[in-house]
Amino acid sequence: MCQLADCFLRGQGVTKDPAQAVVWFQKAVSLGDTGAKAYLGAFLLEGDPRAGVAKDAARGFALSREAADEGNGLGRYCVAEC
Repeated sequence: MCQLADCFLRGQGVTKDPAQAVVWFQKAVSLGDTGAKAYLGAFLLEGDPRAGVAKDAARGFALSREAADEGNGLGRYCVAEC
């Protein structure tokens, strides 16, 4: 699911669609995917109107922290930059 979300985010093999990427990242997060936690956390920390994501720094930081605690590099970066 996280890989599919990344394809939608980048437009690789599918039409680029950040909103659809967020849908798939959310599904992957619900299954505990560490990479999806990092990506969704990053979206929430900044907010992204083209993806339909409102800024939610508290939830974004929480997801980024979980990803960082699980060893994810993007999660670590987001936590360090907050």
